[in-house]
Amino acid sequence: MILLNNLLNVDKQFDIFPNPADEKLFINSPEKQGMNLSIYNIVGGCVINNYILKESNEIDISHLPNGIYLIKITGVDWAIQRKVIIE
Repeated sequence: MILLNNLLNVDKQFDIFPNPADEKLFINSPEKQGMNLSIYNIVGGCVINNYILKESNEIDISHLPNGIYLIKITGVDWAIQRKVIIE
């Protein structure tokens, strides 16, 4: 149960905006460690794989077609997932 609570607290600390997005996606994180960011299309293909190394991050998504995507951010002992719409 403690692990679940830790995952829920981590999820609340990330700001991913705007949603829907068009050319840029911004991710604010209080974490200062290196984290892996992956963005998957609706059929599960990884379209972006990058590292988050600072508190404020800008991801260029202008090359991605419109649709629904899943963002997965992974730390050392946790992971979060969020849905984002690209217009």
